[in-house]
Amino acid sequence: MLSGLPLEAVEFASPAAETVSEDGVVGFAWEKPAETTDFELQQATVEDFSDAKVRYHGPDRGSVITGLGEGTYFFRVRAEGSETWSAPVKVEVRYMDMGLVWALMGVGVFMFGATVTAILRGHYKQEVAS
Repeated sequence: MLSGLPLEAVEFASPAAETVSEDGVVGFAWEKPAETTDFELQQATVEDFSDAKVRYHGPDRGSVITGLGEGTYFFRVRAEGSETWSAPVKVEVRYMDMGLVWALMGVGVFMFGATVTAILRGHYKQEVAS
Protein backbone atom coordinates (compact mmCIF):
# COMPACT_ATOMS: atom_id res chain seq x y z
CA MET A 1 0.00 0.00 0.00
CA LEU A 2 1.11 3.49 -0.76
CA SER A 3 0.15 6.47 1.39
CA GLY A 4 -1.94 4.21 3.66
CA LEU A 5 -4.68 3.60 1.05
CA PRO A 6 -5.45 0.23 -0.52
CA LEU A 7 -4.21 -0.11 -4.10
CA GLU A 8 -6.74 -0.27 -6.89
CA ALA A 9 -7.12 -3.62 -8.63
CA VAL A 10 -5.28 -4.02 -11.91
CA GLU A 11 -7.33 -5.27 -14.86
CA PHE A 12 -6.23 -6.66 -18.21
CA ALA A 13 -6.79 -4.37 -21.20
CA SER A 14 -5.96 -7.26 -23.53
CA PRO A 15 -6.34 -10.06 -24.45
CA ALA A 16 -9.97 -11.07 -23.93
CA ALA A 17 -10.94 -13.19 -20.91
CA GLU A 18 -10.65 -16.30 -23.10
CA THR A 19 -8.30 -16.35 -26.05
CA VAL A 20 -6.61 -18.83 -28.40
CA SER A 21 -2.98 -18.75 -29.48
CA GLU A 22 -1.90 -20.72 -32.55
CA ASP A 23 1.81 -20.06 -32.10
CA GLY A 24 2.45 -20.21 -28.34
CA VAL A 25 2.79 -16.42 -28.04
CA VAL A 26 0.47 -14.18 -26.02
CA GLY A 27 0.72 -10.42 -25.51
CA PHE A 28 -0.74 -8.89 -22.36
CA ALA A 29 -1.54 -5.29 -21.50
CA TRP A 30 -3.07 -3.99 -18.29
CA GLU A 31 -4.42 -0.76 -16.93
CA LYS A 32 -2.15 1.12 -14.52
CA PRO A 33 -3.91 2.32 -11.38
CA ALA A 34 -2.73 5.57 -9.84
CA GLU A 35 0.42 5.33 -7.72
CA THR A 36 1.35 1.83 -8.96
CA THR A 37 5.01 1.30 -9.70
CA ASP A 38 5.52 -2.44 -10.27
CA PHE A 39 3.36 -5.35 -11.40
CA GLU A 40 3.44 -9.11 -11.05
CA LEU A 41 2.08 -11.39 -13.81
CA GLN A 42 1.46 -15.03 -12.89
CA GLN A 43 0.89 -18.07 -15.10
CA ALA A 44 -0.76 -21.33 -14.03
CA THR A 45 -2.08 -24.48 -15.66
CA VAL A 46 -4.98 -24.81 -13.20
CA GLU A 47 -7.72 -22.26 -12.63
CA ASP A 48 -7.10 -21.96 -8.87
CA PHE A 49 -3.47 -20.89 -9.51
CA SER A 50 -2.17 -23.56 -7.12
CA ASP A 51 0.79 -24.12 -9.48
CA ALA A 52 1.34 -20.44 -10.29
CA LYS A 53 4.71 -19.10 -11.31
CA VAL A 54 5.75 -15.50 -11.84
CA ARG A 55 6.27 -14.74 -15.54
CA TYR A 56 6.87 -11.01 -15.22
CA HIS A 57 7.71 -8.58 -12.43
CA GLY A 58 8.44 -4.94 -13.14
CA PRO A 59 7.12 -1.49 -14.07
CA ASP A 60 5.87 -2.17 -17.61
CA ARG A 61 2.14 -2.15 -18.33
CA GLY A 62 2.36 -5.27 -20.45
CA SER A 63 4.35 -8.36 -21.26
CA VAL A 64 4.71 -10.89 -24.07
CA ILE A 65 4.88 -14.54 -23.11
CA THR A 66 6.45 -16.90 -25.66
CA GLY A 67 7.25 -20.59 -25.94
CA LEU A 68 3.95 -21.93 -24.60
CA GLY A 69 3.27 -25.56 -25.47
CA GLU A 70 -0.14 -26.88 -26.44
CA GLY A 71 -2.57 -26.73 -23.56
CA THR A 72 -4.60 -24.39 -21.38
CA TYR A 73 -3.02 -21.64 -19.28
CA PHE A 74 -4.38 -19.06 -16.85
CA PHE A 75 -2.85 -15.63 -16.23
CA ARG A 76 -3.49 -12.93 -13.65
CA VAL A 77 -1.82 -9.65 -12.71
CA ARG A 78 -1.69 -7.41 -9.67
CA ALA A 79 0.01 -4.24 -8.52
CA GLU A 80 2.98 -4.71 -6.23
CA GLY A 81 1.83 -4.48 -2.63
CA SER A 82 -1.77 -5.38 -3.48
CA GLU A 83 -3.44 -8.59 -2.43
CA THR A 84 -6.13 -8.21 -5.10
CA TRP A 85 -5.55 -10.05 -8.36
CA SER A 86 -7.14 -9.21 -11.71
CA ALA A 87 -9.81 -11.42 -13.21
CA PRO A 88 -7.94 -14.32 -14.83
CA VAL A 89 -7.37 -14.67 -18.56
CA LYS A 90 -7.67 -18.18 -20.00
CA VAL A 91 -5.35 -18.91 -22.94
CA GLU A 92 -5.68 -22.04 -25.02
CA VAL A 93 -2.65 -22.86 -27.17
CA ARG A 94 -3.47 -24.95 -30.25
CA TYR A 95 -0.93 -25.66 -32.94
CA MET A 96 -1.63 -26.90 -36.46
CA ASP A 97 -3.21 -30.36 -36.70
CA MET A 98 -0.43 -32.96 -37.12
CA GLY A 99 -2.44 -34.82 -39.78
CA LEU A 100 -2.35 -31.70 -41.92
CA VAL A 101 1.36 -31.22 -41.22
CA TRP A 102 2.14 -34.76 -42.42
CA ALA A 103 -0.08 -34.37 -45.49
CA LEU A 104 1.69 -31.13 -46.46
CA MET A 105 5.09 -32.74 -45.90
CA GLY A 106 4.03 -35.67 -48.13
CA VAL A 107 3.01 -33.28 -50.91
CA GLY A 108 6.35 -31.50 -50.53
CA VAL A 109 8.33 -34.76 -50.79
CA PHE A 110 6.31 -35.80 -53.86
CA MET A 111 6.92 -32.44 -55.57
CA PHE A 112 10.63 -32.61 -54.77
CA GLY A 113 10.83 -36.12 -56.27
CA ALA A 114 8.88 -35.08 -59.38
CA THR A 115 11.15 -32.07 -59.89
CA VAL A 116 14.35 -34.13 -59.55
CA THR A 117 12.93 -36.77 -61.92
CA ALA A 118 12.02 -34.11 -64.53
CA ILE A 119 15.49 -32.57 -64.33
CA LEU A 120 17.24 -35.94 -64.69
CA ARG A 121 15.01 -37.01 -67.63
CA GLY A 122 15.62 -33.70 -69.39
CA HIS A 123 19.35 -34.05 -68.84
CA TYR A 124 19.31 -37.66 -70.14
CA LYS A 125 17.28 -36.72 -73.25
CA GLN A 126 19.66 -33.84 -74.00
CA GLU A 127 22.71 -36.16 -73.79
CA VAL A 128 21.07 -38.82 -76.01
CA ALA A 129 20.14 -36.21 -78.62
CA SER A 130 23.71 -34.84 -78.78
